[in-house]
Amino acid sequence: MKTKTRDLIFLLLIYLLAYYIGFKLCLAAPSPLLRYFVFDIIATVVTFIFSVILRNSSVYDPYWSLTPMVMSVFIFFTSKSFSIWQILVLTVFNIW
Repeated sequence: MKTKTRDLIFLLLIYLLAYYIGFKLCLAAPSPLLRYFVFDIIATVVTFIFSVILRNSSVYDPYWSLTPMVMSVFIFFTSKSFSIWQILVLTVFNIW
């Protein structure tokens, strides 16, 4: 496997792990806003820890490009109700 492909897969696994841990730990939060905050903080810390362990800040840099999309989908699916306007905003936001 080419080095770049292998590295991208490794980054994807780090991000998936960070988002998974953030998701699992945020479920105990009492309010939706606190839940989103905990999810983001935990995922950010996990990603940062991997960048420190690997001594490579490039692990952390792409995280900021992916996280807004992940957070918007997370907020959408964890909200109690949603409207066509929310779906439209989510779609436009993620296309942008």
